[in-house]
Amino acid sequence: MKLTQSNNFQRVIAAARVVYRYMQVSRIDRPRLSCSTEQAMIRLVTDLRHMAEAAEIDFQAVLRASRNHYDEETW
Repeated sequence: MKLTQSNNFQRVIAAARVVYRYMQVSRIDRPRLSCSTEQAMIRLVTDLRHMAEAAEIDFQAVLRASRNHYDEETW
C-alpha cells in the first residue's frame, strides 16, 4: 500500500470502514453472498451513481472533483 502523506492513512481507514459497513448493510458479507473488497467497492460506487441520478447530481462532475482531490493529496 503506497501512502505518500501520513494523513492519507486516516482516509484509508475511514474508507475501509464505509466499505465494510456497506457490505453489512447491503448483506453482501454473508457467506452465501460473499464478495471481495473490490467487488463491494464497485457495488458501492454503482449505488452512489444511482443515488446521484435520483438526486439530480452530475456524477461525472463528482468523479472529476474526486480525481482532482486525490491528485492533490498524493503529490
